Amino acid sequence: MLRESSEWVPVSGTLIADSSFPTRGPTLTEPTGDGVVTLTRITGEVRSQVVIVPYAYGDENGTFHLRILGWRRLQMGSGSAMWIPTTLAKLTATLGTTSGLAGAIIDADTRFADTLTLTVGSGTIRTEVVSPADDTIGHVTLDTKGVAKLELQFARDVDVTSMNALIAAI
Repeated sequence: MLRESSEWVPVSGTLIADSSFPTRGPTLTEPTGDGVVTLTRITGEVRSQVVIVPYAYGDENGTFHLRILGWRRLQMGSGSAMWIPTTLAKLTATLGTTSGLAGAIIDADTRFADTLTLTVGSGTIRTEVVSPADDTIGHVTLDTKGVAKLELQFARDVDVTSMNALIAAI
């Protein structure tokens, strides 16, 4: 769950090593687990935007993919509900040379993406991709479109073994 402040939170408790996106469809089970982020505040208000910073364990110029699903609940009567996912965006990330720090949550062997390309979705005033491509850290600001939960899925590509991202509400 995102914090009430704008602090960074890792999307997953561990690096994810998937080579393809998991299949998702409507479900009667509320989405939870690694990669799933609840956007609802304590007050019940849903956060409308998040900032995402992808990172991975891999070589400089290694690539991976990120798919961001929005989960919305459909109430079906006396207590039961169905959760329906929609794709909000897909990105391709390329690692730069900037890394984490020895002994930190993001360690010195982990690199931040410096190049981000939006492959599904559209860049608007509320969804912006900042892709410096100069070994500084890139990020995406995403319009959450009012969904209750986000799920960030990762698929590794060339010269990347595992991935994750930081997320913060704005």
